Amino acid sequence: MLTNTRAYQNEADNKLLLLDKNHDTFTRLTIPGKYDTLPKNDLDNSVQDAGYYYQAIAGDLMNDKHTTPSFETAVQMHEFISKIIDSNKKLREGE
Repeated sequence: MLTNTRAYQNEADNKLLLLDKNHDTFTRLTIPGKYDTLPKNDLDNSVQDAGYYYQAIAGDLMNDKHTTPSFETAVQMHEFISKIIDSNKKLREGE
């Protein structure tokens, strides 16, 4: 489970929780340091998230790659979310 008390202006980092095999206890997972690629700072985590994204875009541009999401990715995600909402509505209406 991924938790975050607030999407923006959040001083606490996201938490990754793993449910044990008995489905009764969550344990917090530690994110390996190799993923902490920004310079050390005291910025809010939501600001750092933007920094990671810009870092990824810069890497794509410097290495002629396309690993970061594009506008087309966003369109596909919104279409997918719309399908989930429509499906949920149909289920609630008994279709």
